[in-house]
Amino acid sequence: MKTGVIARIEHTARLKDGSIQVVVRGIRRAERGETYISDELIQCEILEKKRRRTSSFTQEKIATKELLEVFSEYLNYAPKPSDEIISAVNEMHDSSQIVDFLASRFIVNFDERKMLLEEYDTVKRIKKLCGIFEKDIEIYNLENNIQQKVRHTLQKQQREMYLREQIRAIKSELG
Repeated sequence: MKTGVIARIEHTARLKDGSIQVVVRGIRRAERGETYISDELIQCEILEKKRRRTSSFTQEKIATKELLEVFSEYLNYAPKPSDEIISAVNEMHDSSQIVDFLASRFIVNFDERKMLLEEYDTVKRIKKLCGIFEKDIEIYNLENNIQQKVRHTLQKQQREMYLREQIRAIKSELG
């Protein structure tokens, strides 16, 4: 992967299994240039990337509004995040920052995160994140429909079994 993030290490901790957990805060996007590998360390040149504004400010604001609407619908299906996360999103004014924040908190799939990271146009990133949320909403709806059908089928089978047992009991009582 050539695109990555220039980050600051916020916290490190050694876990019981011997591995190390590192918490980093992304500062800005960058592309990896020439890489140098030695026995003791890996070094690479980085090319800092600025976000591109190929769309108008108005297009960006409209796309951000759409993203927040899709995200609001997404929250009806996804596990409820903390109130701090919701208030943090509501306080942000930078569209690119909103996309980064939401993607880092809600997107689990590595390829989807990578796709968002590699896109520098803010409106395109917003549209891609909307697409990811909409796909997840569709999956949640499908899972819900399947569960309802299974529940309905089980209830119907239980009713039929109960009625069969009642008829059997009545027949045995009548002789």
